[in-house]
Amino acid sequence: MADTGIAELKIGGTSYGGWTDVTVEAGIEQISGAFKVGVTDRWADQPVARPIRPDSAVQLLLDGDPVVTGWVDEVNTDADDRSHSMQIDGRDRTCDLVDCSAIYKTGQWRGVTLERIVRDLVAPYDITVTVNADVGATFPSFNLQEGETVFQAMDRAARMRAVLLTSDSNGGLLLTRAANAPIATRLVFGENIKKIAYRESLKERFSEYRVKGQGKGNMNVYGKAVRGYASATDSALTRYRPLIILSEKQAGQDFSLQQRIDWERDVRIGRGTRVTITVQGWSHADGLWRPNTLVSVQAPEFDISDQLLIAKIRYLLNERTGTTSELELADPRAFALLSGVSGTSLNRAIRGADGVEVRRRNVANIGRHKRSSQ
Repeated sequence: MADTGIAELKIGGTSYGGWTDVTVEAGIEQISGAFKVGVTDRWADQPVARPIRPDSAVQLLLDGDPVVTGWVDEVNTDADDRSHSMQIDGRDRTCDLVDCSAIYKTGQWRGVTLERIVRDLVAPYDITVTVNADVGATFPSFNLQEGETVFQAMDRAARMRAVLLTSDSNGGLLLTRAANAPIATRLVFGENIKKIAYRESLKERFSEYRVKGQGKGNMNVYGKAVRGYASATDSALTRYRPLIILSEKQAGQDFSLQQRIDWERDVRIGRGTRVTITVQGWSHADGLWRPNTLVSVQAPEFDISDQLLIAKIRYLLNERTGTTSELELADPRAFALLSGVSGTSLNRAIRGADGVEVRRRNVANIGRHKRSSQ
């Protein structure tokens, strides 16, 4: 797909162009995409100044494809004796789910699915909900917590059913999981990769992980007999750094303590390494670069030869570089959700305060490469 470099802002049925700067951010770790556009104070083909105001319904399209559908948040205008300029900031319709308090009747559900909870909370905002993942079993009971936002409530429930919440770029909410099928286009250093940046961190990783929990007992088996323990190690850590986890869910047929602690270690390994790649243009052979896309990356200089997941994307347009895309890639395991896990410090780190977050062998290889080159 060829890039035309055309960015359009549609407001009230009218398309506006003439951009000088465009920045758009979207990601699997955030529920709402956001944009900033800088423009001159008039369009060449329109005799009046742009009638753009905060709270206007807006859709931003890049090369004809929507990337943000929502509302104008801010309009900033500057002028001097030579020029006038305007900057417009906006977000997806799902921004209201991040900003607004969760309100629903008595604040309690019994015997309903995640989908029902989400649809009930989203209903007042006229936001379409699309489900393309198994939402799991019903909740015996689910209660709103005092002061939490709509997103915080939904995310708490979604984590318990191993589901991600994200924007669909058309103003809707998508319930999904991390992609597992790669696109045809490959990212190859020296070919279509303009720039690559590598980050490795051990800050949130530990040498040993221990989980304590409890299994299902009966009249004959109880107390210490059903108390459980499991452990896992991370060989990348050379100093003593233990972490103890208390299991959020009772061990049983569909949930083991070993599975829980392996998940904690693996997700922390996946989150510890990020690769940011800059490519020319906004599109690959089959369309726009999009978050939650699995792509093959070949960068021998960093010992990377693996399939990585696009966690976040930043579309850019400016006079210096033209159209470019910054792709933030991660090990897919960083988004390997585990049903029943919620409220942990790791989950909060994954999501972030605003509702936003390469196989282990490869991560370890990258780490060894970096250390051996120092």
